[in-house]
Amino acid sequence: FTPDAADRNVASQLGDRGSMLELYRALLALRRAEPALHAGTYRPIDDVPDGVFGYEREAAGRALRVFLNFTGEAKEIAAAGQVLLSTTPGEAATGRRLGPHEGVVVVER
Repeated sequence: FTPDAADRNVASQLGDRGSMLELYRALLALRRAEPALHAGTYRPIDDVPDGVFGYEREAAGRALRVFLNFTGEAKEIAAAGQVLLSTTPGEAATGRRLGPHEGVVVVER
C-alpha cells in the first residue's frame, strides 16, 4: 500500500467535490450533456495569456469555451458567460480569471 491509500480510493472520494473522482464524474457528465464537447467543431483561441490553452467547441448553435491555466499564477482571460465547470470547486468562478492550474468550461451568452 501507499502512504496515501486511505485518501486515494473511491469510498473516501465519493461525494467530495474537491476529489479527482468527482472531477472526472463531472467532466464525463458535462461531455455527455453537451454535444459541442463530443461532436462539435473545434477552434483554437489565440488571444490567451502565456501559459493558458484555450479552445472553442460548437454544435447546434451552442458555443463552449475551455480554458486551461498551466501556470502557478492567476491569469485574466477574455471570456463572457456562465462557468459550467471549474477544476477548483467552491471558488466564485467568474469566467474572467483563472486561478493557478485551473481549468474552466464556459458557455457563451
